[in-house]
This record gives sequence, structure tokens and C-alpha cells, in this order.
Amino acid sequence: MKLQLRSFIKSYLFQIVIAIIILCSSLIPISPLFNKVLGRDAGVYEYVSWRILQGDILYKDVWDHKPPITYLLNATAFIVFGYSEWAIWILVSLFVFLETFFLYKVIIRLFSSNLAFILSIFFIVSMTRLQIGNTPELYSLLFQILVIYLFLFEVPSQKALRFTEMGFFIFLCFFTKQSCSGVGAVVFLHLLFELVFKRLTIKSFFLETSYLFIGFSVPTIASIIYFYFTNSLTEFWSAAFLYNIAHSTSSIFSKLEGMISGLDLLRDINGLSIIALMGWFLSLAILISSKTRKLLDMDSPKFYRLSFLVTIGMVIEIGLTGISPFKYNHYYFTLLPVFCLSSALTFSLLFQLFKKNGKLLFYLYTALLLIIISTQFS
Repeated sequence: MKLQLRSFIKSYLFQIVIAIIILCSSLIPISPLFNKVLGRDAGVYEYVSWRILQGDILYKDVWDHKPPITYLLNATAFIVFGYSEWAIWILVSLFVFLETFFLYKVIIRLFSSNLAFILSIFFIVSMTRLQIGNTPELYSLLFQILVIYLFLFEVPSQKALRFTEMGFFIFLCFFTKQSCSGVGAVVFLHLLFELVFKRLTIKSFFLETSYLFIGFSVPTIASIIYFYFTNSLTEFWSAAFLYNIAHSTSSIFSKLEGMISGLDLLRDINGLSIIALMGWFLSLAILISSKTRKLLDMDSPKFYRLSFLVTIGMVIEIGLTGISPFKYNHYYFTLLPVFCLSSALTFSLLFQLFKKNGKLLFYLYTALLLIIISTQFS
């Protein structure tokens, strides 16, 4: 009986059922069925999107200071699902499901289904407590995770396509919200790192950088051409860039306070920042020591890239959360992908320590699951 229970808890069916229950418990309360009050920012995004569909030009006829992707997503939801709050709720739900699915895929390819499941639930719970809604940060999560997926898992025969796709998803991150493009900086810094330490030839560096640039620049140029021919290029630059530069002006102490607030918030939710910090030190050891990689059975290119992503990415993402002088919960969505991957390293080490004793591993797995579920309803 105990063996059957243990097998069931580790089964895909159990994982899917629990994940769906927690996803539904996160998404149903924010649906129009229960949530009758439209948030200030969400109302602006929906109004601007509705005006665009009426033929108005963004930034010229109707003004807001976010880059265009959020409005285009809202407008697309209205076109497909009709003019209602349900359309936006479906859009948000779709993004949450896809983000969870692709994060699960990343972690299962790196570690195991059990670890992927645990971190996926951590991810869902963190999103819920950070307030899931119609925000640029939530939409950018999908693009961030797709960049991470392409960055970690290479197919040598598809190098050109892989780097072009990464460039395109970095474009989507940047044009959803500029501070959501930290993964793009990680990808470029990794190429520089490989060049400096002679793991990449000058020719390969320029080739891969060129593909990355093409993926980013082609849609960027297309956007500039659109705003130019609609006589709104100046307004686009002023609203989406100059305004945000001025809006983010604050003292260094205010920025540090913003960074600390995000770490403190994730610590309060489920301890994610503490677990991720432990993983950061582990990733640093993996990055600089081949002995550590061999000891942990992580001596492969994907784990080397993972350690670079976590070591450098955590610093960049935390730094970006301090750009704004404000400390809204949804600003910290951008921390979740790299924090979950860093936490996966921590849990992987724990699982390895408990691996020799199947009962202890089962109890650890069950305890983690109960803790995660309890935070969802606390």
C-alpha cells in the first residue's frame, strides 16, 4: 500500500491533477465571475487597446507610457474572444498555463519530473501571491522562459534559427517592458564570456551575435517603420522611452530598497529567495570549478550555461527590479524564472543527498509538496 501511494505521488497523473487544481485556484478568483473591479493599470491597457481597434494610432491619438506589446496582446484578445473582461482573463490564463508548461519543460530536461513539478508549483504559488493580472511583467514571463529554453538547449544543426528566435523573443521582452529584458543581457554576456575565455572563435562570436541581432532588429525596424508612416515615431519614442527614463529616476538608496523589497516578498511567500540564494552559490561553484561539475554529475554544456544564467542572471534581474522607485508586487514577476532555476539546483543537491534512502526522499518530496500547497491557501 505504501509503495503504491509513493508511486502515485510521483506519477505524472498526480502531478497534473495537483498542478491543475492550484492553477484553477489561482485563476478562477480573478475571473470576471468573482472579480468585479477593474484595476487602474489594466483598465488603461484595455481602453488603449479598444481605441487602437477603433482606428486610433497608439501614442499619437491615445497615450500611455508602456511599449506596444501589452496593447497588441489585449487587442488580439478582444478580436478573438470579443469585447469583454472574459477576453482578457482568457489571455492571462493562457499565458500562465504556457509559462508553467515551458518552465516545467526546462526543468524536466535539466533534472527530473519530480523536481520540475515541485518548482512549477513554487512558480504558480509565487505568481498568485504577486497578483496575477493583466500586466506587462506577467506577459513577459513567457518570452523570458522561451529565451532561457533556447539558451540552455542547443541543436548544433539549427544554430542560426536558435539565435534568431532568441533575438525575436528578447525583442518581445524589451517591447513589453524594458526592464523585463534581463535574459537578453545574459545571452549576450555569455557570448562575450565564451569569446574572452577562447571557448568561442571570433568568427563564431560574430556569426551568433549577428543572428541574435537579426532576430531583435528586424521586428524593431518594422515597428519603427510603422510609427514613422503613421506620423507617431516622435510620440512613440517620447512615451515608451524618454518618459520611462524620467519616471525611473530615483536615489541609489531607493533602488536598493526596491531590490530588497522583492527579495523579502519572495521570502515571505514561500522562501523562494532564500532557496534561490543557496542555489546561486552552488551555481557559482559549478561555473568556476570543473571538479564541482563532475562531483554533482553536471559536467555538460547545458549545466554550464545554466550555472552562467543563474550566477549572472540573478544579479541582473535583481538589479532591474530596483530601476523603478515604486515597489508594486507585479514588478517582481521577472525574478521568478531565474529564481526557480536557481532553486532547482538547491533541490537537486538535496535530492542527491537523500537518493540513497528512498523513504527519506519520499518524505522530503511529500513535505515540500504539503508546504507549497499550504502557502497557496494561507
